Amino acid sequence: ESLYNFFLARREQIEPEARCLLECEYSIYREGIVPDWQELWEVVTNNPYNVALLSSAIYAAVGFLRGDFIDQLAEFMLTSGVDDRDDRVRRVLTKIAAAYYRMGRLRELQRLTSTFNYPQSEWKLYQAFGERKIPEALVARAQGLRGSFYRFFPVTERSDGGVALVPEKDLCGEAFNGLFYLALAEEYPGLKVACDTRLYGVLEATFPQIQFVPKTPRYRQVAEPARFSQVGPGLGNYLDDHAFDVLRRARFITIDYPRYLRKESVKAGRRQGWLKVPAATRAYWQQALGGSRLIGVSAYSTVRSRLRDIHMIGIEHWADVFSLNDCIFVNLNAAMNDVACARLARQFGIRLVNPPIDLYNDFTNLLSIMSVLDYAIVPANHMMDFAAAVGVRTIVFSPSNIMRSWAPDGSRYIFSDRVRFVFREGEDTVEDMVSRAAQMIRLDLGG
Repeated sequence: ESLYNFFLARREQIEPEARCLLECEYSIYREGIVPDWQELWEVVTNNPYNVALLSSAIYAAVGFLRGDFIDQLAEFMLTSGVDDRDDRVRRVLTKIAAAYYRMGRLRELQRLTSTFNYPQSEWKLYQAFGERKIPEALVARAQGLRGSFYRFFPVTERSDGGVALVPEKDLCGEAFNGLFYLALAEEYPGLKVACDTRLYGVLEATFPQIQFVPKTPRYRQVAEPARFSQVGPGLGNYLDDHAFDVLRRARFITIDYPRYLRKESVKAGRRQGWLKVPAATRAYWQQALGGSRLIGVSAYSTVRSRLRDIHMIGIEHWADVFSLNDCIFVNLNAAMNDVACARLARQFGIRLVNPPIDLYNDFTNLLSIMSVLDYAIVPANHMMDFAAAVGVRTIVFSPSNIMRSWAPDGSRYIFSDRVRFVFREGEDTVEDMVSRAAQMIRLDLGG
């Protein structure tokens, strides 16, 4: 806060290069800070090898949906004579590719990534996304994850600890990888999988043939340093001390996504989900929530920033969804407390239940609640993968069109036949998108 105030007080006295970098950085997380796009353009084109500056400029352009700025920068990097063999240029071009992916601009992404053929897995990832080759993109993602993991993994001899899946950093990957666990267990008897401790109970009950190793979530590193004292912050993004002790001598593998997507068990999981919640817990929530038209709602991620919010539609725009007849809405957003839920219920005149559980940490109850819903509307984060995992019909808004790469058939999620995306088409407003979603739900539920 003090550094931010220092910047505001001396903004005009700071050198243009530093000022532009700081403006871009602060604009992602602060209201009222907008980059001076003309000055920014002049500064970045005079510093085409400054990775930090250009990265911040690209992030800011995405956050403000300035596709024109990204296009100009891509054209500049392609035609200005910069040395594309320079690692710094490759890193900037990769940031531009990521920007096109985040904005759902697959034609521009394909044009950029087809111009070069960098060997790095991150470049291969965006090449595959541009061509909507999702299995190949997943392979590149897994290779990048493996390389990042091994940079921090200190054990070189791993011959007597069995076989383990390369650990995921984030809940999304942990959730969607579950689709492949039956096929993996058949190929690798005794497979070990590190998992977020919040998912441990459900995973262990669903896949008893796999040895799950619970790990403390990485966000707890600051609050619970004793659990990460051995692994340190880098490896702590993948494992805590306990999981490291169990897996330190394992042979780590990645998933052969193109081959496994053809497996019958995977096809069945896409149709109906792949996680089993406790029967008693599910029965409890069926009775507690009541009703036959239950719709779970979550508009935002619990972590907010301009870069995240462009991918979501604020719940204040959901009037057409909340006009659906005879529905009970169930809050799934950990950031919504009782007061916020009551205010929303009054605003739209709806029945909105806020389950009395810790939605951020109690995943057994959260997944059980989701399993009894008739419909869910959630963001494109781990909640989308939770919905797919329990097989609930789900709509995911994608106003930035970031999820276009993940819907090779046009609207359905690659990992689930029951999860559909609503994209921004042409001059759509967010209200237009919400209206389309409401109509889809009416057709499915009737009335």
